[in-house]
Amino acid sequence: MSARVQEDAVGKLDLSFEDMGAEQLKNITRSVRAYRVAVERRETAAEAPQLTLPDKPSIAVLPFANLTSTNTNAPTIMIAEKGAAMIKGATRQRMAA
Repeated sequence: MSARVQEDAVGKLDLSFEDMGAEQLKNITRSVRAYRVAVERRETAAEAPQLTLPDKPSIAVLPFANLTSTNTNAPTIMIAEKGAAMIKGATRQRMAA
């Protein structure tokens, strides 16, 4: 995620972030500082439950608003916000377990 999204998430989400440094992105002339969510490993591979795959392949479809703005960062920000919400939900589920 970009530094802008990371700055908005700090203090709002119970997550820590790792700085990945400056990245060159397509269609953006300046470099963008990137971060990733630091995930703590609570289970070893031997303790982790075995996940089963469904019989049929599946795909997740996220709803996106029709963007009419000329802001080229808007789709990236929207995807990052959706991803942060998904991570937040998954983190809460793990902590509740």
